[in-house]
Amino acid sequence: MNEQPSAGIDTFALPVSFVGPDGKKHSIMTVKEMTGRDDDLLAAQGVPWSLKIMQIIKNCTSAVGEIDGTDNAALTAAIKGLTNHDRLLAMIRIRMLTHGPRYEMTLTCNGCKRDHEMFVDLGEFVVPWAKSGDGNGPDPAETAAVDATGAFIVHLSGGRIVRWAYLTWDAENALAYLGKEEAEDNKSVDRARRSHALWGRLVSIDDFAFGRKFEVTSGGVPIMPQAEREQIDGLTMRHRTELWGAIRKHEAALLDLLGQFLGVPLC
Repeated sequence: MNEQPSAGIDTFALPVSFVGPDGKKHSIMTVKEMTGRDDDLLAAQGVPWSLKIMQIIKNCTSAVGEIDGTDNAALTAAIKGLTNHDRLLAMIRIRMLTHGPRYEMTLTCNGCKRDHEMFVDLGEFVVPWAKSGDGNGPDPAETAAVDATGAFIVHLSGGRIVRWAYLTWDAENALAYLGKEEAEDNKSVDRARRSHALWGRLVSIDDFAFGRKFEVTSGGVPIMPQAEREQIDGLTMRHRTELWGAIRKHEAALLDLLGQFLGVPLC
């Protein structure tokens, strides 16, 4: 079993880490238990769930690396810059501090279809750090090293090099509005979604660096800079397929772990 957090406060290592604008990596996070203010926020009507989670993590964070919780602007930027992996672990640790490691739930068995009352020990859950490949796979995109910022380096066929990173809150928030005004028919909506989904993850294509700024219009439509759109449009279908293969390989690791962790055995 993993070490349990002490009463009221918990310090743990982030699986991915936050890299600030100055390039400094912040890998340790300190959180505290939720208060009545956070309980009221969870019960609030009309507030998107993603905003609730972001605000609760911020309210309960004492520090992210060298970023102190009293520096509101820096802390907000750090919380928004955390990847979905880091935010998941942060919420689990905050929940453990607030209610303890025992998590009771009702799950349906895939075999008999009956509901089963069960519990898990959240202290047993560890978000894995996606390891780099060995480069021996048949797919060129299988070779995925990790650079100093936590971005994955993918070598595509033909010598192209792409760096991508897990989604941050800012990226997820922008991508939540995909298709609202981007396209008029289903085919162009799907095309817009695929391109924007890549945009939310891309760090660089060859020597071109993406700005990683995920702004939206007043109507909530993500604003992709023209130069970045041209880079994504310039990828061949083969390269896009290879890149998505590499992305799904690593992002699926977390989903697979959750399924194993919360899964109910067949009867």
